[in-house]
Amino acid sequence: MIGVGEIVRSLEGSWRLLVGDERGMRSYDTSIEGFWRSFGVMVACLPMPLVELTAQRLLPAAGRPEAEAAGGPLFWIVGLAAYALSWIAFPLLLAALAKPLGIARVYVPYMVARNWTTLISTVPSFVVTTLFVLGLISTKTLGSLNLAALGFALYYAWQVTRIACATPFGLTSGLVALDFVLSLVVYTAADRLIGP
Repeated sequence: MIGVGEIVRSLEGSWRLLVGDERGMRSYDTSIEGFWRSFGVMVACLPMPLVELTAQRLLPAAGRPEAEAAGGPLFWIVGLAAYALSWIAFPLLLAALAKPLGIARVYVPYMVARNWTTLISTVPSFVVTTLFVLGLISTKTLGSLNLAALGFALYYAWQVTRIACATPFGLTSGLVALDFVLSLVVYTAADRLIGP
């Protein structure tokens, strides 16, 4: 179980990484136990997929008739399963690729930092989507703001990868792109499964 002290330290470290401060890595528990505990952040971030799924259900009224199928239990089950899979797909693949890529030594600290920083990186998207669900912004505004939120998340992921792995620009960018593409594939597959 994650204690309050670890949460506070990890959030402090995550903020430091956001501003490019390498000392942020010292705030994390990068032991094997800390590695496994860091995946508990997935539970703390659970409001994000719930709000996103709720927004998808509202999209028919906003001009997305193809989303009318979003309704029954399957919609929620598949959506939450995709969320969980998106958390573990990249760590699993990178576990196999870490040695060939020369980052096996930093794999655990990198995953710990990646997991904890998600608490901050998802905040802009969560706020924007919540505003849409509450009817405070339009679909057009939602799209524009979500692009900005995605840009923030990718920049943050790049910072975390660069610092945690100490990799050159190309490999850092490749790792961030791989993580993003894997999540995109998972969510696209989920959309097709529950689509009309």
